[in-house]
Amino acid sequence: MPCPDTDAGPRTQWNMLLEEAMKEIWDTTVQKIMSKISKFEELIPMTLQPWLEEFENALTLAQIKIDKSMIYLAMTKFSYELHQQLQDPKEILGLSWMDFKKMLFEEFSESIDNG
Repeated sequence: MPCPDTDAGPRTQWNMLLEEAMKEIWDTTVQKIMSKISKFEELIPMTLQPWLEEFENALTLAQIKIDKSMIYLAMTKFSYELHQQLQDPKEILGLSWMDFKKMLFEEFSESIDNG
């Protein structure tokens, strides 16, 4: 899969990644692994926790280590509406992976497993 064009309008916001993160994301093996992960269904918010577990397993398998790469890849599994609902992409890419997950659980609080 080719690297996204930096003149691609709204997608440009998400191309503010360091070269190291871009190489990590666009690796062929990473793309194959991530293609197996389903999109997050925000209309069924209680699926967030199991979706994140599956997603994090894929990150481990793909050997993704950079927080920005993890967040970018997660955002590719969200709908356009959820992109709009979340904070400014510049802010999101500045978060750690743990803070990003915390933000998601705040957004979808009904998905937290209290059992």
